[in-house]
Amino acid sequence: MLVAGDTVLLDGTGRDVLGFLEARLGRLRRADDLLGGVELAGRVDRRLRQVIPVLKKVGHERGRLRNRALRLIAGHAQLAGWVQADAGDRLAAKRAYRVGLKAATIAGDRELSAHVLGSLSSLSLDGGNAHEALLVAR
Repeated sequence: MLVAGDTVLLDGTGRDVLGFLEARLGRLRRADDLLGGVELAGRVDRRLRQVIPVLKKVGHERGRLRNRALRLIAGHAQLAGWVQADAGDRLAAKRAYRVGLKAATIAGDRELSAHVLGSLSSLSLDGGNAHEALLVAR
């Protein structure tokens, strides 16, 4: 496994790749606790764009690795949406949340789907659309 800057160059088993990317997502989540959305948005978006093709390759077959890869895509997308919302880019946040919801739904992870929908509902409420926020939350 090799990392060059923000670029991920991976070889090895799917488990190795997933473990590595899960750890990187954890570090990004901790960074979100310390930095504002503007400082983190570019990095989180780059990571989401990088992990999707890697995880599609890892998770091309059915089974636990596939669902784990899909949940990891959903986790990256949820964080990207959250950070973009914090940075004030509502459109980018909605796009990321759609990716996250699709991946979590395909993985069959109802809790993660609900987490993404809760984030989207919060975005709607922050944007002044209480009706949309309530519909999404329901």
